Amino acid sequence: MAEYALGTLEDDADIVRARSLAESDETNAAQLASMHTALADLAFALDPVAPSADTRARLLSSAKGGRFAQFAEKFAEMFDVTVSRAKELLDWVDDPSKWEAGPGEGTALIHFPGGAACAGADCGFVRVEPGVQFPWHEHTGEETNLVLQGRCIDADGSEQNRGAFFVNRTDSRHDFRNPDDAVDYIFAVRVFGVDFDVVKPAG
Repeated sequence: MAEYALGTLEDDADIVRARSLAESDETNAAQLASMHTALADLAFALDPVAPSADTRARLLSSAKGGRFAQFAEKFAEMFDVTVSRAKELLDWVDDPSKWEAGPGEGTALIHFPGGAACAGADCGFVRVEPGVQFPWHEHTGEETNLVLQGRCIDADGSEQNRGAFFVNRTDSRHDFRNPDDAVDYIFAVRVFGVDFDVVKPAG
């Protein structure tokens, strides 16, 4: 009953069983009511703590359907998935367990399968930490990008910001840098070939 009152039961069968016990037995019902009262009193007894800016932003965005919900339709079109699936995948960005090491220090990747129209493409997310430069590389196939957070400055001096949707053509070469000092640069990418073994021209 304590776990039921706290909302920490994870198994559906346990939740149903606890609810049934509380509804069918007066002693259990009284115990549950007492626990709820104690939890409410505890909450009011604690000193209030203002949430961090990040926590507040995540809470508000969650109430609106996800931190990147505004990109769901464009993302769904880009990766040939449903809008519902797009929202699920966009939520992966905030799951640390989904990320793996990227091609350079301070970079990370998430891979996921796209729809039929993305056959042969590598689909995923790329994260570049503040102040980090993403390694020089060549696009051996067309690459499509959607910026979800932050900004980058490309080798040619151009800048891409949150919401930017752009294509890097086949045979193009470049690197780019996250110029910010506190915000990760994160973008969704669909690429049909990339080579990190090319040598960056001197100068």
